[in-house]
Amino acid sequence: MVFTPAVLADVDAVLMYHRDNVAEAEEREALLGFLSNGGGVVVLHHAIANYPDWQEWWRDHLGGLYALSDSEDLVPSRYFPEFRGVARPTSDHPITRRIGSFWRYADESYEQLWISDEVITLLATTAFGSDSRIAWIGPSDSGRVVFIQPGHFEDVLTDPKYLMLIEDALRWTARISD
Repeated sequence: MVFTPAVLADVDAVLMYHRDNVAEAEEREALLGFLSNGGGVVVLHHAIANYPDWQEWWRDHLGGLYALSDSEDLVPSRYFPEFRGVARPTSDHPITRRIGSFWRYADESYEQLWISDEVITLLATTAFGSDSRIAWIGPSDSGRVVFIQPGHFEDVLTDPKYLMLIEDALRWTARISD
């Protein structure tokens, strides 16, 4: 998706599910302006690999990155195509409240993500093959940014608890619920 002020003018929240490697200067400016005006962004699954050259986005707003290759301070992230685990909310938050005390799911998972120490963890797992933090609120000090790791296979994409999680993340980032 190409973000422009016109595209973002009439929305309260954006859902990222695509994977883009590059954000042009105009797109960066539009997205940062959207956030500074209180806009919200929900980032799902592989969209955590977006914009690896735009550190301000993934360090200061999203709070995480799936690193596709080595760099000075990043090791390549890994994925596991057949992960089975249990996700547990880490606190009582409007985003996770409706999924109950746990959510059992099977999906592709990620390990060795770069994750900021400043994120607020929403869902965690202890299962092998995944980083423990699988959903969080990013450290953005302007808009609200949420990342949710699951979201690859149809079974997850149609799971009622997953759909509630996305709905509630969109409502929270759009400031419809607190």
